[in-house]
Amino acid sequence: MKPVADVVIAVVVVLFLVALLAKTWTAGGLAARDRFALVSAVVDAVVLLAVARAIVMPQGLASWLWVAGCGLIGVGIAGAVLRWPQTPWDASQRPGRDARPRRRIMQSAFYLLGGAAIVALVM
Repeated sequence: MKPVADVVIAVVVVLFLVALLAKTWTAGGLAARDRFALVSAVVDAVVLLAVARAIVMPQGLASWLWVAGCGLIGVGIAGAVLRWPQTPWDASQRPGRDARPRRRIMQSAFYLLGGAAIVALVM
């Protein structure tokens, strides 16, 4: 059962890394609409990669897959940094709703702190 679980974890990590790259490097419907989406995509990928490393503990050649995942997160972060200046804090998804940038800034900060706490506990 352990190899099946390892494959499932690897597939989930790959899906989150693809989502991060899609939100940071694409245009159109897949692109992040606001900065909270950028922050949450990066935090999700980092936390999931850290948790996967703690659960699976890759050894030998598989450890290079973890290194490749870290490299993809770096590429995603670079895309987020390049997209950051043009991205608003709160892109309203509902018509008639006012933007609430202060609330999104606080949500982003708490999301980042929560992700950092999970990574610290796992490592």
